[in-house]
Amino acid sequence: MLLGFDHLIVAVNDIAEADRNYARAGFDVTHRPDAGPSETAIRIICFDDGSYLELFSFRDPGQPSKHRWATLVPRGEGWVDWSLYCDDVEAEAGKLKQHDLPHAGPRTGGKSLLDGRAWKVGVVDAGYGVGNPLMPFFIQDLAERQIRVPRPAGAPPQAGGAPGIAGVTQVTKDLAGSVNLLSKVLGPGQAVPARLRGASAAHLFPIAGGWMELVEAAEGELADHIAVHGEGVWEVTLGPRPATRPGDGALLPADLTHGARLRVAR
Repeated sequence: MLLGFDHLIVAVNDIAEADRNYARAGFDVTHRPDAGPSETAIRIICFDDGSYLELFSFRDPGQPSKHRWATLVPRGEGWVDWSLYCDDVEAEAGKLKQHDLPHAGPRTGGKSLLDGRAWKVGVVDAGYGVGNPLMPFFIQDLAERQIRVPRPAGAPPQAGGAPGIAGVTQVTKDLAGSVNLLSKVLGPGQAVPARLRGASAAHLFPIAGGWMELVEAAEGELADHIAVHGEGVWEVTLGPRPATRPGDGALLPADLTHGARLRVAR
């Protein structure tokens, strides 16, 4: 079963600068104390509903990497991927296999913290580096979620008091083909009016009280985005589920969010 959004990833050039700027935008940014060497550096922004945003960078961008996001980072800062939280990655992998969709896994991942506690997850990759970039990857916690997503009681409220990720808007060149693909894992959804300038059509998929909005880019800023970044995440909306709808809330300044379109519904 899909339980909602797990996390969204923002590629940034300088992790320390991104930490400062997201704090200026009103977020409580966490430096999770993972132990051991890594070619990447991250910060996370944890929400009360258990979802989070991940600020991601390579420690040495000039060093060759086999990481599946390595080819995306040179395209510029901004959203690079999205994931869904589930209770059984084996079942999600089975669903992908049943529809003959490209995927990798399930595999087990995780790290230990400096204090010795370990977080552990099951993962199935179906998007970037594996299949269609509009597809998410799926995550199941195999250890206490609080270790991986530390959001202690009494933590400062996030920007605008946002309790979590309400929805994700993605852009595509081919709405009909992309709806056919995504409906195999998200259900049929429904056609909705195209609300964005430069969009010719749109489709909405409900996800555990939230939503994923898919829009077909015809011209303007949407088409320009695909030309540079390719199909994928265009905008993320924070707010309460299920009250928050596409287009709700205010867009945060792009210089503080490092090119990631981020909307907050209060």
